[in-house]
Amino acid sequence: MSWQGPESRGGVLNTNFAPYAVSWGPDRIDIFAVGHDLQLLHWSFNDASWVGPQPLGGKLATSPVAVSWEPGRLDVFWIDAETNQLAWKFWDGSSWSVPQLLRVQYGLLPIEFANETRDGWAPIYNTPSISAVSLGPCFLDVFVVTPSWSVMHWSYNNGAWQEPGVLPDFTPNDEGGGEVTGPTAAVSWGPDRIDAFVLCQFNIAWYSWTNPGTSGNGWSVQPISVQPMGVSGPVPYGLPTAVARALGQMDLFFQSLPLPPSASQLVHYAYDPSVPGNWSGGAPLGGVMASPPCAVSWGPDRLDVFSAVADGGFLQHWFWDSSGGWGGPETIYGFFTGQPTAVSFAQGRLDIFGIDADSLQLNHWWWT
Repeated sequence: MSWQGPESRGGVLNTNFAPYAVSWGPDRIDIFAVGHDLQLLHWSFNDASWVGPQPLGGKLATSPVAVSWEPGRLDVFWIDAETNQLAWKFWDGSSWSVPQLLRVQYGLLPIEFANETRDGWAPIYNTPSISAVSLGPCFLDVFVVTPSWSVMHWSYNNGAWQEPGVLPDFTPNDEGGGEVTGPTAAVSWGPDRIDAFVLCQFNIAWYSWTNPGTSGNGWSVQPISVQPMGVSGPVPYGLPTAVARALGQMDLFFQSLPLPPSASQLVHYAYDPSVPGNWSGGAPLGGVMASPPCAVSWGPDRLDVFSAVADGGFLQHWFWDSSGGWGGPETIYGFFTGQPTAVSFAQGRLDIFGIDADSLQLNHWWWT
């Protein structure tokens, strides 16, 4: 087993936005990115054959995100640059829909840190970020942080979008909280569970939803209180990424606050219902990060995390398995810019994509 690539997959991409990869089954990958003219581009890999880039129109103000609820189905979301509204486009197995704008206007604002610890640091991204998950066929949930620092939620249920709403506020308490200062990362480990995470001034807000046979709308919010942020250890920073390895097993990753930038490391939190307090971690895992992380799991005993190396733009790779613990970071050759994206369509297979810093084309690395 070894790393291969990078190979160019073509296109001319806008470096302000990250590509996004998704798989609906073995030997299938779909990648979405923003072209130099701000329209949506699409590549597909099926049974060792590549197609793309295919222009899909639109005018994007954010990186796209995509989700698949079954083989042959794709749903893609972004913020429309002309209306500032959430846009949605889907593939039904035979053709692409026209883009649809979903309700509730979203004003585009850069994220600004309000915490003394972070004062003076420019954000590592300047457009809102979207996260999306599917509980199963005909179910979609989408999350965006609004300019008023609330978490907006859209839900699609059996062919219809529900009225969008705002998740409960994360009110500061004895464990610390504060206003939202970053975008969300969402994940689902099964048909009755969604978890969303958002960085706040003094902690990480953890939103969880269970089957809404309970009272209210089913959402609760609480801090991840491994340690108060800024008291000891690294301070999580910027765009999070979350992975569900198995039922009841979640992993959350951040880039640490760069003090100085060359010291920016990977920060990891792990959820296990059998552990007292449920959450563990918060310790740095090393690295010299120039981008937020992306993470992927091919099974309950494996995690792989990637980012850009601060010096040289190479890929940086951490890996974990249940028998050997954490390894890395290792450096993988390839000169790219921005945040990579990772996907796994089978056990032992990894595919990584990023924007080449010279040609601005989509680069592809794979492990098999």
